[in-house]
Amino acid sequence: MSEYQYYEFQAVDRPLTEQERRELREPQVSGEAPRTAGELLAAADRIAEERAAAEHARREREKRGARERYLEDLARREEDAWRQIDTLIATKQPARYDEAVKLLCDLRDLAVRRGRADGVESQLRRLCEMHAKKPSFLDRLKRAGLV
Repeated sequence: MSEYQYYEFQAVDRPLTEQERRELREPQVSGEAPRTAGELLAAADRIAEERAAAEHARREREKRGARERYLEDLARREEDAWRQIDTLIATKQPARYDEAVKLLCDLRDLAVRRGRADGVESQLRRLCEMHAKKPSFLDRLKRAGLV
């Protein structure tokens, strides 16, 4: 069989006629030249890249959705979050400072989303004044871009 021949299979519920059997025995020539291995590999790479991009976009949408749900939950417990921040800072433990700063970043994002960033900025100034003798905490605030 030549590289340009192909077979086409069909399901039939009757015996084939003599004419149909002759047509099946005759080689059928495709109008297209076969693709090279390089073309097939390039097509496979392109398809893989498209799938990876689609998967990345899906994951990003999921992350944004999860972030939105988290901020909505945080909005419902905002006052508790500020009290939790004060408690975390009062422990004077660096790991707790990191938790407090993460929560402060979340509260800032929530305030920006609501158009009330000024309120968070005043709270941050208050925290800096209250904890001026905690350079480790203040350094974490600076690295997070909060002050």
